[in-house]
Amino acid sequence: MTQPYAINTAVCRQTRIFTWLVCLTTFVCVVLSPDRASAQTFGNIFCNISQNLTPYTDFISWIAYIVGIFLVASGVMMTKRHAENPNDPALSRCVLRMVGGAGSISLPALAGIIQNSVIGTVSINGAGSCSAGPVTSDVSSPDQLFSNLFDNIGKPMQTSLSVLCFVMGAFLVFRGLLRASKYGTDAKASPASIGANLIIGAILLSVGQMINIGVMTMFGDPGITPFAGINWEKLAPDGGEGFEKINKVVASIITFVQVIGMIAFIRGWLILKSVVEGSGQATMAQGITHIMGGVLAINIGTVADIADKTFGLNIVGG
Repeated sequence: MTQPYAINTAVCRQTRIFTWLVCLTTFVCVVLSPDRASAQTFGNIFCNISQNLTPYTDFISWIAYIVGIFLVASGVMMTKRHAENPNDPALSRCVLRMVGGAGSISLPALAGIIQNSVIGTVSINGAGSCSAGPVTSDVSSPDQLFSNLFDNIGKPMQTSLSVLCFVMGAFLVFRGLLRASKYGTDAKASPASIGANLIIGAILLSVGQMINIGVMTMFGDPGITPFAGINWEKLAPDGGEGFEKINKVVASIITFVQVIGMIAFIRGWLILKSVVEGSGQATMAQGITHIMGGVLAINIGTVADIADKTFGLNIVGG
């Protein structure tokens, strides 16, 4: 009775080794053939990072396709063994192995189905084109340095984070399918873990729309309002003359806060995934706090306007 198990273990080991070899080969090919562009500013560097991350979604899809074929083949072999000996393995394990393999083979389509089920009818796509912001060469004061830096890297950093989320989302969906195929044989392949990987993966695939949903939930409007500026006439007796430099610094800080907010928003979903899986020491409250705080930081312009009206200061919007 031990011979079929020994054969199956050997086949699984060979399949695992072959899969890792394919992953390593594809990874090296992608790394050695990046999408090169001349980087002259930090913004260009972040744009290059986002462009070079994009092929990894195709990389994950190909790996999922190859692994899926082996999972389906393994499920068929397990079904044959089940027909010969109904007690080893269970029929549910055979079915889950083939279902997980079929899902891996059609990873992009399945990811779209999960995404539409969780978020709504949307299209799976990466971030838009990346372009570094303009830089003023005539630097005569520190405020211009701040303005150049954050105008240059603000949008490219957000684009890089969006592409990174897209890659992580595809990986998590693939990981959820692998765990589903191992349900009943792996302690980590619990229903909660499988669901967390699939759902959080779908959310990261459309992080831009999730941010809009979060903004809509908290503010009643999915649009992100830019900061209206400071009404210096209320603060300065001279009518605000000479405060243009401070306005540039404030605008730079706003851009930095929005980037930090996007990072916090992404981290919040990853924390929730860890909580559901039971790994790490994070709590559900920490994950929700990161998500809500990230939304507030991303829409800092509206938050500043609401705070201004709440306290009756009338200093925002000059």
